[in-house]
Amino acid sequence: MPGPPSAASDRMSTEATADPVSLWRRGEIDAALAACRALERERPRDARLPGLRAAILAASARADEAVVAIEAALALDPSDPMLRYQRGSLALARGRPTEAIADLQHALARNPAFAAAHNDLGQAHLRAGRAAEAVAILRDARARHPADATIAFSLAQAERTAGAPAAARAAVEASLRLRPAAADSWLLLLGLVAEHGTPAERTRAARAAAAALPDHAATLDAAGRTLALAGKLDEGRQLLERAVALAPDYLPALVNLGITYMRRGERSRARACLERAAQLAPQHTGVRFNLANLAHRGGRTAEALAHLAAALETAPGFALAHHYRASWLLESKGSLEQALEHAARACALEPENIQFLGTRLAAETAAWNPGAVAGLWQALRAHWNGGQALPAGLLFAASTDPRELREGAAARARTILEDLGARAPVPATRARPRPTAPLRVGYLSPDLGDHPVGLSLVEVLERHDRGRVEPLGLSLLRREDSPVRARLVAGCAAFHELGTLESPDLARFLGELDLDVLVDLAGYTSGAREDVLARRPAPLQVSYLGFPGTQAAPWIDYLIGDDIVLPPGCEPDYHEALVRLPGCFFPSDGRFAPPPAAESREREGLPPGATVLCCFNLSARISGELATAWLEILRRVPRAVLWLGATHPLAEARLRAHFADGGIEADRVHFAARTLRREDHLARHALADLYLDTYPYNGHSTTRDALLMGVPVLTCAGATFPSRVAASLLRTVRADELVTANLGEYVERAIGYAADPARLRRLRATLAERAPAALCDAAGLARALEAAYAEMTRRRQAGLAPASIRISEGVRDA
Repeated sequence: MPGPPSAASDRMSTEATADPVSLWRRGEIDAALAACRALERERPRDARLPGLRAAILAASARADEAVVAIEAALALDPSDPMLRYQRGSLALARGRPTEAIADLQHALARNPAFAAAHNDLGQAHLRAGRAAEAVAILRDARARHPADATIAFSLAQAERTAGAPAAARAAVEASLRLRPAAADSWLLLLGLVAEHGTPAERTRAARAAAAALPDHAATLDAAGRTLALAGKLDEGRQLLERAVALAPDYLPALVNLGITYMRRGERSRARACLERAAQLAPQHTGVRFNLANLAHRGGRTAEALAHLAAALETAPGFALAHHYRASWLLESKGSLEQALEHAARACALEPENIQFLGTRLAAETAAWNPGAVAGLWQALRAHWNGGQALPAGLLFAASTDPRELREGAAARARTILEDLGARAPVPATRARPRPTAPLRVGYLSPDLGDHPVGLSLVEVLERHDRGRVEPLGLSLLRREDSPVRARLVAGCAAFHELGTLESPDLARFLGELDLDVLVDLAGYTSGAREDVLARRPAPLQVSYLGFPGTQAAPWIDYLIGDDIVLPPGCEPDYHEALVRLPGCFFPSDGRFAPPPAAESREREGLPPGATVLCCFNLSARISGELATAWLEILRRVPRAVLWLGATHPLAEARLRAHFADGGIEADRVHFAARTLRREDHLARHALADLYLDTYPYNGHSTTRDALLMGVPVLTCAGATFPSRVAASLLRTVRADELVTANLGEYVERAIGYAADPARLRRLRATLAERAPAALCDAAGLARALEAAYAEMTRRRQAGLAPASIRISEGVRDA
């Protein structure tokens, strides 16, 4: 409905009656309505008077009274085009577009130049879901009224709805030329470039919008969000901060500013914004979801899950919240049943979503449901084009194709860069010159404590030649005090607890350490801070030990392995330049002393006279194909039993059922009791005859531990890094006969060993003699790493790009 007429409009007053138009224009609504009624009593046949009263009522948000007034006017003059327009416009404003169409068509038929009727007719069709009809009407209106900004804006809305973003953008830009300070037009333009524009187009539009409306909170919010989307994260943050300063309770700006702070790694600021938003809108699902994301990034998993639960109470169909709840339950080893339920719900809501399929696949893998896993992998590969990130551990456990692993890692790297608003991170440059020796090498990890990474690496740090390398411990997670933790701290030239630092501060701190090499020991694993490494705080950044594969990330220059895990010719499968160390790349602690053997098989529930085949790897690494291979081994070796590591009751039940369905008696499949002490776990290895490794994700530290306890480990070496680590360890102890090339060979070799207990005993004795000395050469490994760091640094100082490096065998003996 139109607002008050201009001063040039015809007056409807008499000398004896006040002018309702003037009163309306001054905001005296009740007086204006009273004046209208007085005039209606004077001129009861003048249809314009109740029409004027209807306009005043409609503009005052008194729609029901306006309807009564306009019907009274139409009773006097049913064909008046202005009155029919008023009724149509009023119906449109009340959300009844189909009712509006006939009146607006009538008004336009009587007056084809009626611009407002033309615009509202197009809007009525648009809101009735008839976008094509709306576009045709509004294009005609635009041709008739090229100087009408409102029509141009309505056409832009219709073109966007009809799926023509380029035409929509042209129309909204035309409306802005006519009305440069129109907030609704700027908001529409920003929405269009956010959805369809290039980063440069988003940047230009956002800057222009902010310049046109520097004090309009909604426009600044949209412009800031668009700049962040364009990769201008800091500039976007500034506009969002201005929006919040102008309107402290404007919810969208608070949420977007919180998300931007979160993307920048400024968690305390993000939390303040999002908690303020939660105070304003306690039931807002988006606010709760982002608070959950923030809590999870800060390691507060219980809080994150509680926020997701609150979001799902309000919006039970929120697929992304179901997905994250399942993912975080799996990550935190929470309720597997709940994880399965939420993962299934997310996939039911969005069946072709790759991330959702991946999380459901991870849940079914943890629950050891090979039938569901096979079907989910088929669905996932049917929809996955390599552009979406999947959990690395999931790919390691299922994929035998190194190219697939690289594609999955590259998708994860792109996601990280998009979150940072970065495209090409630039290596750090040294702030000041200093001598090249010793090299300052930082070891960055959340696992510097009683964790396989810390337990494996500790003696290497202790053995570094301080004349060559100055090792710095960079801990991302405060681990409990322990002897290993104390050795890690003492083994470094300096040890820094960094877990509480927000990402920008952490990156700044690492940069100020003036490192030559930053060694990433985590990759894409739990507790890692990939966004920090993506900021490039060190001139050389290297992946080692904690992540068995390529990160496919522009911020990682080198990947350290050996000739077995990185065989000749594999370079195309890796983004990083490859470093091949002599011997095995996998470190062990030379202070390792085998604990006393477990007392007896009976104490562990094992039959005393059986051949015990064991595997203490995670059940998630037991593929359906591998379990079928084990079934064949058990069928052909009747005196053998299978001894597996403790897992979730649901997974245990399904594994038992798998073997029972294959005709294996229940008393031939055993699960080891849970134990918190590493010594107890290692001690029970003495009760096993042969360790059956997993495929395609081998045991890594578990294989090393079994070999150090003298247990032969039978492995199948594949084409991927994680499928070749056990082979590297076995080569080091000169037990190549335990390495097979496929599962068929693996089955036959296992049957042969199980049928020859004397051979197994000889093999055990040989391993017990060889393994400690061969695997626990921390000093030699430290020399090899030092040589690798020196060569990387030499290349960088010479201005050369990273390239493959091979460290000669003699270095370990130097």
